Amino acid sequence: MIRKFTRSSEGNVVGYILVIAMALAIGYKFFLHLQLRAASSVEDHTVATVDSVSGSSSQESVSQSVSRSYVMDESKQIHGVLTSPIIKISPESDEYFYSYNDQVSIEAIPASGDGYVAKKPISCKWSGINYSGTSCQIESAVKLKVGDNHIEVTLCDSRRACAKQEKNIYLGYRDPLLVIHDEWDNYVLKGDSGEWKYDDKEKIIYSTKNVDWSGYWNPKDAELTDYEINFNMRVYKDGDDDSIGFTFRMKDTKNFYFFTLDNRDLNGGTTYHSGLYKSVNGTKTRLVNLLPIKWERNNWNAVKIKVKGNHIQVWLDGSLVADVTDASNPKGGYGPFSYSQAYAQYKDLKVTIQ
Repeated sequence: MIRKFTRSSEGNVVGYILVIAMALAIGYKFFLHLQLRAASSVEDHTVATVDSVSGSSSQESVSQSVSRSYVMDESKQIHGVLTSPIIKISPESDEYFYSYNDQVSIEAIPASGDGYVAKKPISCKWSGINYSGTSCQIESAVKLKVGDNHIEVTLCDSRRACAKQEKNIYLGYRDPLLVIHDEWDNYVLKGDSGEWKYDDKEKIIYSTKNVDWSGYWNPKDAELTDYEINFNMRVYKDGDDDSIGFTFRMKDTKNFYFFTLDNRDLNGGTTYHSGLYKSVNGTKTRLVNLLPIKWERNNWNAVKIKVKGNHIQVWLDGSLVADVTDASNPKGGYGPFSYSQAYAQYKDLKVTIQ
């Protein structure tokens, strides 16, 4: 009987100790929450801080604690005070990115709630993206994969208050040539438009009228510098024999480079024979003469254009045909064009920003 009573008493004592320990832990955490809420409204309020490396505590003013680094030890993070942050994606789309826009900027923005305002500096720990730093604003550093992307972030302030957030993003692709047709500027240098159309089944963009110079470009791309362009082009159906090609480093309709092919020999009458050209303030100069190369009707030509710094390279059907250095047009966009040529067709466009 005595042994039974002793065992029962020991069990009760252990139980009491556990209950008291839990109550103290809850009370301590609640006390920290009260301190953090008070600190958020009184900037010079003295609060207890914990060094994220040594774990030692000290009394210091909030204004002196702003240099605290990200709280890597999750056991020292205080949750339940800071409202979940907002994850902002730019550019953001419900369904599609295109061309180079699978590279996005991501930012976690602290949100205030329950009277608590996050104290700077703010640090973040990310998962689901190719970034391992502690910045809450990641500019042009994130490349999402095609398909579903699940992003998570834990945001902490200088007082160790932390909150988590997650976001699902679906990344798909729309043919960039359709985007060009639907959204870009269809410009002319003189005369009428080539009245371009898009073949949704074959995913081809093409001109339908024999006019002067007609093409596409995106003014929003005027600040682009280094990139690589791959595409296929050809002429079909029409009996004409003039120029088709692609502009790049296009700052405006007077300043750009362009690669072109025509279907004539040295005695032809077209203004722009096969070659690499530059346009500076509207004056066009040939940098590389590619005669007697020409396009053949109904045959696709594969073109790759690469610009890096002042270095310009062009490949035609796998062969390097132009390799020059020129600083006339250091940045700008790109797009297809035709000169005095109907039924110039383009497909399989891919642009990689360096």
